[in-house]
Amino acid sequence: MKQVHHIPVLCKEVLLGLSVKGKTLLDMTFGGGGHTRAMLNSGAARVFALDRDLTAYNIACELANEYSNRIIPIHGKFSQISQLLKQRGIMKVDGVLFDLGLSSNQLDSASRGFSFSRDGPLDMRMDQSDRDSAYQLVNQTPPQLFMSWLREFGEERAALRIVRAICAAREKKEITSTLELAQIIETAVPRFGYMGSRKIHPATRTFQALRIVINDEMGELKQGLKQAESLLATGGRLAVISFHSLEDRIVKRFFKGYTESNLTGITTSQLKLIVRSAKRKQLDCIDNYPIDDCLPRFNILNKSPITATEAEILCNPRSRSAKLRIAENV
Repeated sequence: MKQVHHIPVLCKEVLLGLSVKGKTLLDMTFGGGGHTRAMLNSGAARVFALDRDLTAYNIACELANEYSNRIIPIHGKFSQISQLLKQRGIMKVDGVLFDLGLSSNQLDSASRGFSFSRDGPLDMRMDQSDRDSAYQLVNQTPPQLFMSWLREFGEERAALRIVRAICAAREKKEITSTLELAQIIETAVPRFGYMGSRKIHPATRTFQALRIVINDEMGELKQGLKQAESLLATGGRLAVISFHSLEDRIVKRFFKGYTESNLTGITTSQLKLIVRSAKRKQLDCIDNYPIDDCLPRFNILNKSPITATEAEILCNPRSRSAKLRIAENV
């Protein structure tokens, strides 16, 4: 079996939170299999292992032999999981895990194009069968749209400077590699000088934004959370590890029961009124917002996110930004 050097983040906390022994679980982000392996070693009955990455799926298939087929590998996206499980006769599971970080396989393989510290093609596709890669986006996206992506999905304050530099470079020749793109960005926005000293590499947020757009990560996360909720048995638990504020914000709002529809064009005070009224069952709707959309769906088990200990960060620096939230289906 191919050796995979993958250290699962917040593994002990996930196992404790999902109470895995004897359970049927769904790992929505199999990756290198670290969490799935730990679940099975801790007594989980079986784990359905989903990943859109063909490399990860192949690793899951190999691991299934090692665990007497207690792993059921599934190739697909978050938004497809209900249908994929239904095809296998599975309607409910006892626990669901999302680990939203990139796997070590993706980051460490230059040919996948996810890392700005390794020279590789501009790719960034999680599913290698998808059509558009970072190459198309970097070389063909109109400047205004490019800037909006960097601001929305990268939370990049220097979006204008970065996009101007990329557009100037691509007019001379196509940008084809990760290091080439990273160098263009670093020249436009150096680590020191403009907007003060940066704690992260200047290309970090641009690469994040491109990856999110290429793989529709925010849309897939929203769909995946909804489908996970429908798959959870009563009392089943949902654990989500996020790595940046955009993901964490979606998870927090989902756990609290606020749907996207009633987050648009409504104040916090109105939202609180809707929830209070829903609990009292006094009204069918307020300002055309159905009460049922605002009923609490989960019992949140940790009010503040669980983060990595200093010891874990020392062993696995990628755990530094991880936040784990766990909720129980009511």
